[in-house]
Amino acid sequence: LFLAKDTPLETRLDIVREFRDTQLIQAPGGRWAVKYYYQTGPLVVKFLHAHRWSQLPARKFLAALIDILEARIAGQH
Repeated sequence: LFLAKDTPLETRLDIVREFRDTQLIQAPGGRWAVKYYYQTGPLVVKFLHAHRWSQLPARKFLAALIDILEARIAGQH
């Protein structure tokens, strides 16, 4: 994810990939969601590059998602 490049989020992205590969892909509609992400991702990246103001809110969303996934994993142990 380009949003995380050269930020503290970069080292935390593995949890998102793990969630995608172990949970999301197996959930009803999960394969569709992953496919949709990869289809629309390039358009989203173009938008984020063209509208720099949108990068901070997108990073905050990504950070919140990572926090939720980390809390979920911590709660399982």
